Amino acid sequence: MSGVLVSMINREDCVLTDGNKTVMELLQKNADRTNEEHPRAEEEGSLICHRLKWGTIHVERFFEKHPRFRTSRFDLIIGSDIM
Repeated sequence: MSGVLVSMINREDCVLTDGNKTVMELLQKNADRTNEEHPRAEEEGSLICHRLKWGTIHVERFFEKHPRFRTSRFDLIIGSDIM
């Protein structure tokens, strides 16, 4: 939920991610519901979900799906359950 909260406060691009498929399904449902209930103007960015996988090939796939992130940087990264 912290990612959804940050996206509501910041109103810029926000990516929710996890490595677990079940968690990703829940994140996607939360993101879809948030996007429906709180629509954004195009300049406000977006709330998206993308499964976290490490490695160059996975980063390239992320950029292919979300090209605007290729030239931007993340301002803040919030992590939990990190080992």
